[in-house]
Amino acid sequence: DALPEVKKFMKNGGHIVSIDTCEPMMQFVGMGMVDLLIGQNYPAMGSIGVETLYKLIKGDKSVDLGDATHYIDTGYELADINNWKEVLATKRPW
Repeated sequence: DALPEVKKFMKNGGHIVSIDTCEPMMQFVGMGMVDLLIGQNYPAMGSIGVETLYKLIKGDKSVDLGDATHYIDTGYELADINNWKEVLATKRPW
C-alpha cells in the first residue's frame, strides 16, 4: 500500500500532478492527495481522429497532421482543489 508514503510525501511539501480527470481520480484531489489533474478530451480525440481519417481517405490535401513544431490540439481540462467539485459534477460514475 503506497498511501502512507504518498501522505508522507505530501506532508513534507511534495506536490503531485496526475493525468486524467475521470470520475475515480477526483476523490484524490478532494482528499488533498493530488494537487492537479490534467484531463484529456477523449470525445474530441475520437471525433477529430475520425474526421481526419475521413478527409485523408477522400483525398483532402488540406489536412493538417501536425509536425515537429505543432500538434493537433484536442483540448484539455484542469482540476485542482479550487474546482474539483465542479469538474466532478460533469463526470459519470464508472
